[in-house]
Amino acid sequence: KLLNAKNIDDFMELAVEKTSSEILGVKETKEILEKLNALGITNAVFDPTLARGFDYYTGIVFEVNDNNPINSRALLGGGRFDDLLSVFGSDKVPAVGFGMGDVAIRDFLETYTLLPSYTPKIDLAICTLGEHAVNFAMNMAQNLRAEDIDVTVDITERKVGDQIKWAIKQSIPYVLCIGDDEIKNKKFIIKELETKNEIETNNVKEIAEFLSKNNS
Repeated sequence: KLLNAKNIDDFMELAVEKTSSEILGVKETKEILEKLNALGITNAVFDPTLARGFDYYTGIVFEVNDNNPINSRALLGGGRFDDLLSVFGSDKVPAVGFGMGDVAIRDFLETYTLLPSYTPKIDLAICTLGEHAVNFAMNMAQNLRAEDIDVTVDITERKVGDQIKWAIKQSIPYVLCIGDDEIKNKKFIIKELETKNEIETNNVKEIAEFLSKNNS
């Protein structure tokens, strides 16, 4: 019968024994609902069927749901657990918390077109051909970072084509490939992945100036 309660008052009416813990639980729940309502949160409801999967809760438990038919699901859930920290050797501390699912939150953001478009933080991906090139590229990257250029160096020893594909997947706008010829001739080609345009540079300063100008 308790599970058929339509609201908190109905729940108390259906309770047979009305123990002190039940009375206290109903009182606390009513207070929380009243305070939420006072804050303008009017869609909080009492659900007698709600339960959490852990036994450390000492008070109210809750879930936040999206009721849109397109994305009808729980987004997060939690509750009060005043005794939990004492399990780890701490004093009893009143606490409340919740957990959420990353997929559920992403679906929610996508449903309401709230997910921001991804803007890459990396300005340049340096592709490398061989161990010597990796060492050279790491040093170049350090110098570019000193010029406020965000750089990543691929040290995976994959084929250059695969390194470039990875940069494209990460939405990195520019790549620069380094091998023995580039190191010997001190000529470095920066390629813009979207337009396929290329520019030849001779040193770190020129690379930094180009990227600063075109990524601003």
